[in-house]
Amino acid sequence: MWPSTVKVTPKEEIYKLYESYVTKPTSIGPDEPAEQVDRRIRLWERRATEWFAVKLEKAVNTPKALLLDSLFKKRLAQWAWERPLMAWFMLRSEINPITVKPFSQEWDALLKQAIDALQKKYQIEKLHRGAFNLEILLDSITFVDKWALLFATGKVGVFIPNSSTLNLGITFGTIFLMLSSGFLELTITSCSEQVNNFKYANMSSVKQPLELVAQYQRFTDNMYRNELRKLVVRAFAIFVVVTAIFAVAYGMQDQTHTAFLYYGIASLNYCGLLVGLFNKMFISINENHLNQLLAGSILLSTAISTMLIVLLKDNTYSLLATGLSCWGFAASCLFVRFRERARSPHYDISIGPNLRTSGQRMIGFVSNTYTEKQLRVYSKKLLNERDSFDLCHPSSGVGLSVLTYLESTINKISSLKLGNIAPQTPAHDLIFVLETAIRDFKSMTLVVREVPGVLTAGDVSYAAIGAKSEMESLEIFVSGTSYVSHDERAVLICEAIVHEVAESLGLPHSTACAMEIVMISYNYGKFHVPCRIDRQLEDSNLAQVDKIMANTLAESTKGATLGVDMDKHWLKFSHEERQWFFKTSTIWNSSMQNLTPLLITGKNIDQNFPLVRHCSRAPVGLDLKVGRLLGQLPDRISLWRFCAQNILTSYLACHISDAIAKGYSPPALSFPKTMVRPVPKKLSDSLNVHLAVSYFAMTCDPSFGREVSHLPAITRRPLCSLFWLNSIYFNILNQILLFSRDTFIKDFQLQSDHGVCQIFHYSLVNSKNDVKRIDDFEGGDKQTSIFFPSNYEMTQATDSGVHYMEIQRYVGSKPSRWEPSESDKPFSKAVVQIFPRFSRIVREKFLNEKEKIQKSHLYTFVPMTSKLPNSRFVFSGDLPVSLSNFDSSEQEQHWFYTDGPLTGLVKFAAFNQTHKLTKQKYRISVEFRYKIPFVNVIPKWGVFRREDFASWEVIVEYAPFSDPGAPMQPWSVRYRDGISNHSKIITFDYSHPKHVLTKTIITTANIQFESLDSVIGVEVSSVPEIIDDYFGIMSFLPFQRAPSSCETGATHLKARRRYGFFKSWPFIRVKSVEYSGSPYATRERRDMLWTAWRAGKIPGVFARYFDEASLQNELALKAYWSHRFSGNLIAAREALRSNRRLLSSVLYIADIPAKRTRLQIRYSDLAIFGNGGDSENISSFDAGGKDRSNGSDILEAICLDSGTWPTGGGGVGSCRRDVVDSLSRVRWTAIAEIAGAELEHKDYQIEKNINAIIYLPIFDNDMGSPMENIYKTLPYGVLGERSVRTTESIISKKFVPLVTELIDACMTEDLDVHRVRQDEQIILAFYEYFKLHDWRKSWDHPLTQRAWMTTFLEKAKELELAGILLKHESPTLAQISIIFTLFSRLLLILSKEIPNVPVVHVSHHGTQSLIAVVAKAIHGSSIIIWDHGMLWRERLFALGRDQMPSFTQIGFSGLTRLCTRLAYSRYLIDVRADYVTPCTNVQNVMWAAYLAGGKYLNDFERVALLSKCSAVLNGMNLKRFSIKRELAQQTPTAVMLSHISPVKDVMNAIKAAYHVVHEFKVSNYELHIYGSPNTDLGYTLACNAAIKELNLENNVFLKGLGNPTNVLPTGWLFVNSSITEGLPLAIGEAGLCGLPVVCTDVGGSREVISDLKTGAVYGAVVPPSRPRQLALGQIQVFCMTDGLDSFVNPARKILPPLAIGDLVAQGPDAIMQRISDPEINGLREKLGELFRQKTMSVFSIARYCREHEQILWLGELYKRHS
Repeated sequence: MWPSTVKVTPKEEIYKLYESYVTKPTSIGPDEPAEQVDRRIRLWERRATEWFAVKLEKAVNTPKALLLDSLFKKRLAQWAWERPLMAWFMLRSEINPITVKPFSQEWDALLKQAIDALQKKYQIEKLHRGAFNLEILLDSITFVDKWALLFATGKVGVFIPNSSTLNLGITFGTIFLMLSSGFLELTITSCSEQVNNFKYANMSSVKQPLELVAQYQRFTDNMYRNELRKLVVRAFAIFVVVTAIFAVAYGMQDQTHTAFLYYGIASLNYCGLLVGLFNKMFISINENHLNQLLAGSILLSTAISTMLIVLLKDNTYSLLATGLSCWGFAASCLFVRFRERARSPHYDISIGPNLRTSGQRMIGFVSNTYTEKQLRVYSKKLLNERDSFDLCHPSSGVGLSVLTYLESTINKISSLKLGNIAPQTPAHDLIFVLETAIRDFKSMTLVVREVPGVLTAGDVSYAAIGAKSEMESLEIFVSGTSYVSHDERAVLICEAIVHEVAESLGLPHSTACAMEIVMISYNYGKFHVPCRIDRQLEDSNLAQVDKIMANTLAESTKGATLGVDMDKHWLKFSHEERQWFFKTSTIWNSSMQNLTPLLITGKNIDQNFPLVRHCSRAPVGLDLKVGRLLGQLPDRISLWRFCAQNILTSYLACHISDAIAKGYSPPALSFPKTMVRPVPKKLSDSLNVHLAVSYFAMTCDPSFGREVSHLPAITRRPLCSLFWLNSIYFNILNQILLFSRDTFIKDFQLQSDHGVCQIFHYSLVNSKNDVKRIDDFEGGDKQTSIFFPSNYEMTQATDSGVHYMEIQRYVGSKPSRWEPSESDKPFSKAVVQIFPRFSRIVREKFLNEKEKIQKSHLYTFVPMTSKLPNSRFVFSGDLPVSLSNFDSSEQEQHWFYTDGPLTGLVKFAAFNQTHKLTKQKYRISVEFRYKIPFVNVIPKWGVFRREDFASWEVIVEYAPFSDPGAPMQPWSVRYRDGISNHSKIITFDYSHPKHVLTKTIITTANIQFESLDSVIGVEVSSVPEIIDDYFGIMSFLPFQRAPSSCETGATHLKARRRYGFFKSWPFIRVKSVEYSGSPYATRERRDMLWTAWRAGKIPGVFARYFDEASLQNELALKAYWSHRFSGNLIAAREALRSNRRLLSSVLYIADIPAKRTRLQIRYSDLAIFGNGGDSENISSFDAGGKDRSNGSDILEAICLDSGTWPTGGGGVGSCRRDVVDSLSRVRWTAIAEIAGAELEHKDYQIEKNINAIIYLPIFDNDMGSPMENIYKTLPYGVLGERSVRTTESIISKKFVPLVTELIDACMTEDLDVHRVRQDEQIILAFYEYFKLHDWRKSWDHPLTQRAWMTTFLEKAKELELAGILLKHESPTLAQISIIFTLFSRLLLILSKEIPNVPVVHVSHHGTQSLIAVVAKAIHGSSIIIWDHGMLWRERLFALGRDQMPSFTQIGFSGLTRLCTRLAYSRYLIDVRADYVTPCTNVQNVMWAAYLAGGKYLNDFERVALLSKCSAVLNGMNLKRFSIKRELAQQTPTAVMLSHISPVKDVMNAIKAAYHVVHEFKVSNYELHIYGSPNTDLGYTLACNAAIKELNLENNVFLKGLGNPTNVLPTGWLFVNSSITEGLPLAIGEAGLCGLPVVCTDVGGSREVISDLKTGAVYGAVVPPSRPRQLALGQIQVFCMTDGLDSFVNPARKILPPLAIGDLVAQGPDAIMQRISDPEINGLREKLGELFRQKTMSVFSIARYCREHEQILWLGELYKRHS
């Protein structure tokens, strides 16, 4: 339903409704100017949309809205869907919702984009997610018995054969399951309501958190038991009812007893499924794990049942499969549930102030009320995100080590003989804490999760944080520990457990810290600092160590107060109690030194010890007062206990301070010898791969064939059988559950499977059942409809009773009830003769878009009463005046087949053709031969003959498929002239869809229609008549078949009638008749399919399914699919090669926007067992590109682009497309950075001369990993090997040093030559590292993230101390995390293997240039940097306007600086870039020199770069643009071609329009801005708001995208307001359309509109970001001031010069008078014509491509000789 039902209300409907209330303006009189009428209409339309929006907003906000029109109701009905959609889209696009009013024009514009974005996201996510999920597996359980029977007997069926009683029992068992599942839903709902009621009703009634948790635990246990009991009772009641129905329906016969037994067994089986589903709602395990458990139980049960059926020859054992799978699933859910002890069906956790711990706070941080509040908020966040953190399970390697450590500590403490005082020391308390921790950890009541990075709440960092959930389980979140060794990791977790468990039991923070000290010290036999503190001191920088030392000194003196805050509570103590504290402070330090060894070893403590004696003499009641202030429980209040725990913490603080003062170095740790270390095993890796492929087989994953081909044959065969059987099941399931519910899919299957050729629609309006419309299908996706108007007037009948009627033909798919409207333009108009019993078309005129006649057909009939024509004449333009007197030899004529299955197809044709070189006309005849049964109108053979003395014969063999409206594709050509006895045979290779390869041989044999397999000949040069196509034979369009206006032409086809109801007699009549031939061929199906996908009629996942299904039914691919499904890659490829010729046509789909997509399966996809778009190769096989040393004239090159070509438009994309398409001797491997993979699916375009396109999605939904897209064709096992190879040791020794060095390079501004060489080695090391290791595992490892954080912080501190980094630029961890995300994604390009080619052509010097740097280093490739807008300059501009934090900008610009330096710096003795080709001589050349050496005060490098720099000015398609004065507006109009984005500074143009309209009073001025509004939605909204605010709604229009050839001529001048540019194509294109230009002085704009030698300017150049200057520039061109008039017409030099300032001073009337002056308008048009001449002479596309080709070949020569 969503988003298909959410639509924007069409403006036409709003206007129509508003017109019923307010009359639409019309012309007042003949004297009113047309522009004034248009302005009043636009104002009325704006009021209409505002009125509609206000009405809707009132209706939404009014509870009881008034009765509204249906248009309002339709929009209000979708509000519940529209509101969340817009909330999501605005959040995604970073748009402030306050700035957009609901239902306004801005709202509707954003809603259109939101619908499109959601549809694309939904479709792409479905493609990535696949068709498999848990629900399908659960549905599959009910068919497990059928699978078992299928494996055992080889028969597929819904019912079990020869087992009527068994089928009857299973049927009633299924009824029992369906009814019981409904009550299961009620049970789950009841559980949810009870939990919510308990939570809200009892939360405030309980004071103690422990009591609340205990009560909640009891409640959930009781609820679980009660609801399960109710479910069982309900299920039993349903069983009784169904049993009773069974008994009533079938009685109690002997045969029924067996059916009763089967019914009982089936019901018992399904009870297991119900129990499993019930328990599934109470567990928190990841659904993927349940998928595996369920899939495993299905496989096991199917295998056991199959074996029993085969051995015992009894089909009833199929019930065992269902029973085992259902109860296996139930057992899995029960096991997981009781292991996790999760009782609530919903995981809504709330944290109260006492249901958490204070946290294992790191030293150096102070706790206060604010930090405690921050900790509560952070704890809740951790609990909500807990499933995303790694779980330390008791049975894991680390978990076993933790238990071993805790148990060994208990044993050591228990072995000591504690003295009388010992029971009140932390050692005794520790035993209780350890026992509790071990018990809870084993039972999973205590859960430990490892969080990457540092736990930070507010300004305080924590080593661990504990929080209790509503289920009483203690969740402990430990700061990242995976970067340390296994043993140290276990100790860190033990310390966190002891600390958090102690606090959860009510002990204070100081006691918990003391227990940590005791535990670690007992294991060492002496005092030892906790491991977490060692780790913190090791990771801290100088400033952090200073802070730690200051706070620990304060902490050491605080111990004498027993942890009481004396500043806060001093007045609460009596004078005697204060004296006691004073005495305590005097003996504290000596007691601390003497007692600490005794406390940590458990030795006897003498009662006469000063501190012990001092505690016994304390004032009465002091212990209770201190305990109350500390929040201690009554049974734990003791002054000696308080002293003992504070002695340990004070001693620890003093020890740390001393260690820091002396220079800290952590000691080596010692661990119990029983620690367990997990060791990876190769057998487990192989098993993991086999399980994954089994999963693919179970789910019919499209990648199964590719994955299974890498497995050994012994396991490949059973998996392939499983896949084949499951594919049958899923095909049936998809057909029943999915495809049958989609109207379009049903029609598509019906039309393609039956091969519908024509559909006759009959009228049901009157009693006559006349033909109303005929739909004619050609190739499936091409449809023409002949419409018979119901209100036609026939001519008077002739003597023979014949009438004449005009009918119309329309092109395109039409719905069944369609009738043409005024906006529908007919493709042709025909005259029909209507006889009493039939009708026939006698002539037809074909129209263009302007309804002018292009050509005409005249049909002849022999005999005259024939129903079908036997020939036709084709006339250019209209028919001759006299149809009976014209020269037939001068006209094109076609003869048709008149009977049999070929009826209506062209048999012979004769036409005149002009020779391309001599321009002489020749008469050509052609005979067509068709293959029967034929699949379309494409003939098998075409025999062409020239009818003169130098006659020749050309026999063309056509590919069986062709695109509608496109020339037929020749497979081979047999050429034989009339002089020699030799035949020349030309074969065509369509391996690459954009450039065809040919081969010509000469033979003495007379080859006509024979096969060429055995032909022997000598290879010769090509035949000019054929290759150069002098007579147009190779570009021959298929002739249109004879039209049929009655059913006579369809008599040889199968007919299917459809009936409709009528109000009068006869009530049921024929509504339509479908005439079908043979099923559509594969290519026709695919054409139709992908045309529908582009039109949004079918989801992408279904389109891919049907595309593969079509190819599986192709006879030429039968052998291939057989080998593919068996995993035999070599045999499958051989099968492809053997049918390569046919497959090149079968797999070819025209690269036109109506069908274009990367999702189509191509030959190269089949060759790698891939899906549509998996292969990077475009060619079927290598279409060229051999090394020059072998004599080939084809050059291979890599082109690197980012965000532009081939998926994006704009100037850079257009320039790249021109270079790629025009250089026929270059074969490109394109590497394109794109934002997300969805761009390549619809925006994909096959280019000429491209061998491969490699897409690198940077910000796709694969979470920054190359697995989903870049590595999608790599086998699962290969990726698994990389993951196994990426160990913690490898990351620590290899990857972390690379990361730190990369950060250092990015944060260093002075990158000298030697440093750059070192940095290049870093990039190369990254590239080599990721060829062997896992990308995501390396970046996400805590060691990497820790190094990332610490290195950036250290570098920032250095820069701050050096005065380079300002105080407000100091980083936060969040900012460093943003840099981490940017770097890890932008460097994804290094994960792709770079091919070895001679030349790398880079479109700019950003991160993509790193590929060129690597290619030069490892392959010696030449680097050509083709920089358009100077990326460094534009990136600095973008960062200056961005909201990105300052330090993040510094890091991002540092990476860009590094890439730029690597590309432009000196490499050994020369510049690393072999050639730099900026697109303009202005600015960009000097920018490149500045970046190479000028920035670093290195003149040598600057000069070296200039020697490599050679500007190549952009080229433009001169033939595409022309002057069209008839399209120009009547009022002063400026045109812009610019995407709505800040870099184009559209706001500058809008503000300039304000000055033109309101300051200079040119009220009829208009600014038309053509460009995508989706580039920056926030900026687009700001522009719309500015237009309204500046009152320019009648002057400035954001037109959206437009065709430049049509929109440029509408203006008087062209405006470009950009802040930065390369060499803007739009300015030159405006010149080609005869428009003068006003532009900002940026990039190469000045070079385009002026002559740098003479200084002549064809318009005006103004400073950027100066609106008034831009406005004056437009007035200057409109009025032709400042010498522009004399430049165009030198005769005006005798007149006094007029400056723009003088004209403005004269006032608005003078300006308007000069703008309206016809002479001035003529001069302005003449200026545009001169600009056109200049543009044509300088910016030709031929010159542009020639210069690029020369540089590419120079690069290849440079590599060859270097």
